[in-house]
Amino acid sequence: MRWLGPIGFLTATIATLASVAPASSQTPHRGGTLQGRDHGRADTTDCHAGGTFAVVQHLAPHYSTLLKFDGQRLSEHRRRPGGSWTAGEDGKVFTFKIRRNVKFHDGSALTSKDVAATFERLRNPPDGIVSLRKPMFAGIAAIETPDDATLVVRLSAPDTGALTMFASPWNCVYSAAKLAADPRYPEKTVMGTGPFKFVERVSGSHWSAHASTTTSCRGSLTSTASASTDELDRDREQHPGRPDPRRVPRLHAAQRDRLVAALGDKATVQESPFMTELLLSFNTERAPFSDPPRAPAR
Repeated sequence: MRWLGPIGFLTATIATLASVAPASSQTPHRGGTLQGRDHGRADTTDCHAGGTFAVVQHLAPHYSTLLKFDGQRLSEHRRRPGGSWTAGEDGKVFTFKIRRNVKFHDGSALTSKDVAATFERLRNPPDGIVSLRKPMFAGIAAIETPDDATLVVRLSAPDTGALTMFASPWNCVYSAAKLAADPRYPEKTVMGTGPFKFVERVSGSHWSAHASTTTSCRGSLTSTASASTDELDRDREQHPGRPDPRRVPRLHAAQRDRLVAALGDKATVQESPFMTELLLSFNTERAPFSDPPRAPAR
């Protein structure tokens, strides 16, 4: 399995906790501001309560998860804060070694206790806390922290989806100390160990963050993809022959082709895989799904 670090802004891949890997073969440029267009609104800043793509795309740059998916080989997983990990032969015990020198944005060190507190919140949320993925953690029998650098997760039975549970971008790792002081702190403060530190969120306008004194990102919140296209067109009109290359709208194919035709060699198109999951569930407590299947008559 290949091991790397956390997710970056707008589904970019991070090679280490502080450096961004290029999404294509182009030479990356350090510094400046990456501007994106987001067409969904994050209705919460708590990853564990989020249920839309807009939530995870806005919050993922600010947080880490215990593992992460390999963007090129989705069946594989990479390390995150875990420096290394092993699985018991019975498939029921996972032991993680937490990488040292990983810091939360408030300067405190990340330890195994933070991951344990996060998983406890996910599997057994306190009153008033929403954990949409609580069933995913139902198979955990015990979570142990022998020391600050070691996390042991014991399952009640082998689970082929365990690695997905550890890698899901929804399962952001929170600060144990902040959760102890206020279990609802993620609803009020965006503060994790991800590559980008939260700056501000202005409803209907933008969401901004920075990674260092030379690198930042800013997502402008728009309601439709056409708004992004129109704004880029206006930018081209204001700066004839010199459109702002930092603008990175998300476009449908027809809009992309129109812009490429208009901008010529001044436009660069980059595409990457987008992993998603669609589920259809039936409420077995209501008719007609509450009627158990009968054995066929002989």
